[in-house]
Amino acid sequence: NQIILITDGEHNQGPDPVPYALEAKRAGIVIDVIGIGTPAGLDQTCLRAVASPRLDGSPRYCFIGDAQELCGKLRELAQHQIMPL
Repeated sequence: NQIILITDGEHNQGPDPVPYALEAKRAGIVIDVIGIGTPAGLDQTCLRAVASPRLDGSPRYCFIGDAQELCGKLRELAQHQIMPL
């Protein structure tokens, strides 16, 4: 089970997403977070908290600044689902 969240990183509506992400992670759902847009507009602290941890403890979060890089990241994530490491 996996969620791939692609966001501009601006939490401007609704409740805090972190508790919902924690609940999903406790249920065994892996959350990959991709921030797009401009780094200055991203709440990276929140996005890192929403993201699941990797084996080394770092968050499954990255910032992507262009469409080609986004396509590559999505391809990488899909490949891991089809052929897990």
